[in-house]
Amino acid sequence: MREAAMIGLIVLVLLCGEVSAGSHSLRYFFTGMTPIPGFPEFVGVGYVDGVQFVMYDSDRRELIPREQWMVESEGPAAWETKKSLIQEQETDFKRWIPRFMSQTNQTGGIHFLQLMTGCDLRDDGATSGFTQYGWDGHDFLSFDKDHVVWVTPVPWGEITKNRWDRQTDDNQQWKYFLEVECIEWLRKCLEYGQRELRIVAPVVSFTRLGDSNRLSCAVTGFYPQAIEVNLWRDGVVIGETLSTGILPNHDSTYQIRKWIEFDPEDQAEYSCRVEHSGMKETLEVIYGSHSLRYFFTGMTPIPGFPELVGVGYVDGVQFVMYDSDRREPTPREQWMVESEGPTAWERKKILAQEQEMGFKHMIPLLMSHSNLTGGIHFLQLMTGCDLRDDGTTSGFIQYGWDGHDFLSFNKDHMVWVTQVPLGEVIKNRWDRQTDMIQRWKDYLEVECIEWLRKYLEYGQRELRIGE
Repeated sequence: MREAAMIGLIVLVLLCGEVSAGSHSLRYFFTGMTPIPGFPEFVGVGYVDGVQFVMYDSDRRELIPREQWMVESEGPAAWETKKSLIQEQETDFKRWIPRFMSQTNQTGGIHFLQLMTGCDLRDDGATSGFTQYGWDGHDFLSFDKDHVVWVTPVPWGEITKNRWDRQTDDNQQWKYFLEVECIEWLRKCLEYGQRELRIVAPVVSFTRLGDSNRLSCAVTGFYPQAIEVNLWRDGVVIGETLSTGILPNHDSTYQIRKWIEFDPEDQAEYSCRVEHSGMKETLEVIYGSHSLRYFFTGMTPIPGFPELVGVGYVDGVQFVMYDSDRREPTPREQWMVESEGPTAWERKKILAQEQEMGFKHMIPLLMSHSNLTGGIHFLQLMTGCDLRDDGTTSGFIQYGWDGHDFLSFNKDHMVWVTQVPLGEVIKNRWDRQTDMIQRWKDYLEVECIEWLRKYLEYGQRELRIGE
């Protein structure tokens, strides 16, 4: 358990920090430990943009990719080279741990040696890289690639620093890895792994937490990890805010929450502004409204992945999920079913299954209109409504194809709108389906708002994001 906790801690140190929007990262984390029965003495994990893509441990002694595309992107020979390099690290760690125990006057107990190394590639082409060692959870040695020397913050590290500074060939290899090889690996991972590393826009809500004086902006479901989130008061950014930092979700996306203490009687306008590569423009959410959102994603068949996933959010908090494997809407809490009754919940299941059937029909149709005969493709549907404190409402429906806007519904004029030639065929067909258009309008203006009011009424306790 201690090893798992240590690895998790190391990962979170890097994953929870805010990364500026518009960058990609490659990270490797290695942990060696004194022998404990039942635990591997050495574990290595690799991440691209915070998503694990490879793992190695001293028990299996194999480099295990998360997906086969990782091996295919480099070829078996290059993959075997990587395995050999990691096994060299394993050998070094086993040799160094007794040495460092001696340098720190330790004769027994559980001890850890950690190596963290990686690089960043920003959208403007700038790059950076780092290599850092830790001993028992504390900084021990780091590599200054500009001056090609090792730096230590602890007196007992001077012995190793001086020894390593004399190993000029090894130091040049580290510099080359950080400035050239790591960046090449990162570019290759991004090039071949777009299916795994696809851009996903965030879901944002900005609400008061219950009856407290806390105003919280919750941002979730985004990928990649890089994001900018700021709170504003009357058009001026609030400098001092509290934050969870960036945290991983179960589906390889991320979440972050920022909050402030405020006076509920304050008449100033508070807003949360979010910048992310999944959005063309800055998203601004103004305090004083509630939201209901549904997101459906359908994809061409991939073994091991459901062909359709649907997720529902109230005020940015997930409350229900559906996928085509289980074919059942799964509530976050039982109150969701109780608030509507079994009959209404069964209707929601039928509606989700109808979306599933619609998606399976539309994806081949869109591929045909796009002259696509194979590959991985995605159809997305985003729909929802907002209820503001002054009683006004709004609603939207928007489709995306392979990550790009495709069709949206203008409920006031009761027509579909598209800005791409591909969408014209579907728009013209759907504009003629007047009964379906009226159903969408009724959903956005009546049914969606009724659902939202009901969820807010029954679920206040469940819809508070943890302190």
